Amino acid sequence: MAAALLAVVSAFPQVGRRDGGFTGHATFNDFDAQGNVNCKEEQFEAAGKRNQIDYQNIFGAAAGDLSSMLSGGLCNYTPQDFAHDMSVCTVYQPGKSYKLPDSSSYTAPDCTKAKCGTCYDVTNRANYKRITVQILDACPSSSAWNYCKSSLPLQSRCMDGNTQSLDIETAAYSRLSDNGEGYQEGVTPDLEIDIVENPSCEFVVSSSSVQ
Repeated sequence: MAAALLAVVSAFPQVGRRDGGFTGHATFNDFDAQGNVNCKEEQFEAAGKRNQIDYQNIFGAAAGDLSSMLSGGLCNYTPQDFAHDMSVCTVYQPGKSYKLPDSSSYTAPDCTKAKCGTCYDVTNRANYKRITVQILDACPSSSAWNYCKSSLPLQSRCMDGNTQSLDIETAAYSRLSDNGEGYQEGVTPDLEIDIVENPSCEFVVSSSSVQ
């Protein structure tokens, strides 16, 4: 299902800075490996957004539910999740300093669909390379999939309420990085970004994009 919604890498990144918008923090996620997303086809249609748009140029992303400029509201958490109950963090992760919940027994929170299909232009503040993303999921701040990663900074797990957080498809990393390097979990850094809403969900390639 996730594969049907996710975008394929664009041949050319957009270069340049857009006026307006706000700053944020980008993490990166393999949505195919995740196996499911919050937004379904019918939610795109109900929101009046284009579904399965330009696969060659638009990347999937999840909006942090604490991000005031991006979120449609907090996800629905159990008291256990609100308390960040570390007893559910039981599954060893090879090479990691944290454990994650058991997917067979832990139920992820239900999140709002209000932002499904919304598009944003995302610019790397370090080099002004730009891509377009479409919201297809939420990044729940009080989910055990995030709070169990206690050794990581709050910004890296959508848990900083002062940060506008986007968790973007890993394929987009090479389009935003300085030298076109691909994403490597635990190796490549998060990115500081500018975010501008793109109501048309259209990606326009300019002559300056061709490298």
